[in-house]
Amino acid sequence: MYPTLFQIGHFRLSTYGLMMMTAFIAGIWLAVRRGRARGVPAEFIQDISTVILLSSLLGARGLYILTHLDEFRGDWWSTVNPMQADGTIGIAGLVLLGGVLAAIPAAIWYTRKRGQNVLEVIDLLSPSLALGMALGRVGCLLNGCCYGKSCELPWAITYPESSHLHMLGAIHPTQAYLMLGDLGLMALLLWLARRRRFPGQIFASFLMAYAPLRFTVEFLRDYEASMILGQVGTWSVTTSQMISLGMFLVGAVLHRMWSGGAPTVEAKA
Repeated sequence: MYPTLFQIGHFRLSTYGLMMMTAFIAGIWLAVRRGRARGVPAEFIQDISTVILLSSLLGARGLYILTHLDEFRGDWWSTVNPMQADGTIGIAGLVLLGGVLAAIPAAIWYTRKRGQNVLEVIDLLSPSLALGMALGRVGCLLNGCCYGKSCELPWAITYPESSHLHMLGAIHPTQAYLMLGDLGLMALLLWLARRRRFPGQIFASFLMAYAPLRFTVEFLRDYEASMILGQVGTWSVTTSQMISLGMFLVGAVLHRMWSGGAPTVEAKA
């Protein structure tokens, strides 16, 4: 656990923030590299990446606020105020799936506005999204968020004594599970891109493949009560699991709709 890279006065550079920046840079690099083979201008990819960055931050923050309303009652200004009580600068509290849900429609809107082919662009960006999420999970691990439940497996992790999470003992490294899963998802999408049969296939596959990954890892996550929607027997249903179910269903519908009678398209990596 290494939440702060360095601090100068009240300015603190968090490792989570650094990894998020790294995630966007890596995602842009991959998209630009793959976009050349498809005739998608690098300038457009850079522009839409800015739209995705801003919309995902708003979405991730918005979902965090909605699932942590008690934290802000009586002090709604703190939802957007970058000045923390201890004088440091920055806003803490993001939910990754909220960022994904906000970024997708924003990217589609901007693509249409610029006159680009929507299905081609979302197919192009899907592997970059998986790569970005994988790098973001490294930030979660270093920051000490999104941690797992107790376990006795050989690869369980224990946070240092200086951390408030030390009292949890040995826990599932859920951040690492998602990081490895996201990297595997990126590899799958790149493989599919070489064999693509119809426009939109890679994006629909992203939704259908990421959903069960996230849904499964949720069983191993340790959540506060505000993120639990209800109980089904001994199963605690989380907000992220419901979103994951929705993602899978949308992906399946889009896959069926776009593949129906679609002509084979030229596959490019």
